[in-house]
Amino acid sequence: MFEKFTKSALESIVLAQKIASLQKTVEAKPEHILLSLAALEQSSVKQQLCQAGMSREKIETAIKADLAEVHLESLQDLLSESNSAPLKEIPFSKASIDIFDRAEKLAADHNQVGVGNEHLLLALFQLEKDLSCKWLGEEKSDAVEATIMQNLGAAKHCNIKSAKT
Repeated sequence: MFEKFTKSALESIVLAQKIASLQKTVEAKPEHILLSLAALEQSSVKQQLCQAGMSREKIETAIKADLAEVHLESLQDLLSESNSAPLKEIPFSKASIDIFDRAEKLAADHNQVGVGNEHLLLALFQLEKDLSCKWLGEEKSDAVEATIMQNLGAAKHCNIKSAKT
């Protein structure tokens, strides 16, 4: 299922499972994906969220009503090799799987080989609009979605241009 996902997107997916495991939930849900996308330091999505006026702290505050308290600094530690404590593997919810499928379709629609974090976030916003608006606010949600669509459109244009040369 994840053959076409970039290394960064795979890190986000694994981190979402780890967050769900830490919270002792039955499955990894879209909110875990959003939190993992915001938590990764090297994520292009984090930059886009910050451009829309969001930060990890603001996102954490915005979704506290939906999730048990999670400290983002400890999530970064989960990605490091120094943390060797095994966590229970958590399956993904149907909604999360739908997000992964939509992300693959978005990448294909934009002639991109790899499925990146921006595809995951855009798919999450498209399929979980009520939740993304609740977490980020409708204006910020729309701003991030528009920025990602613009960036994907520019990437598609570049891919088509390079294919012609």
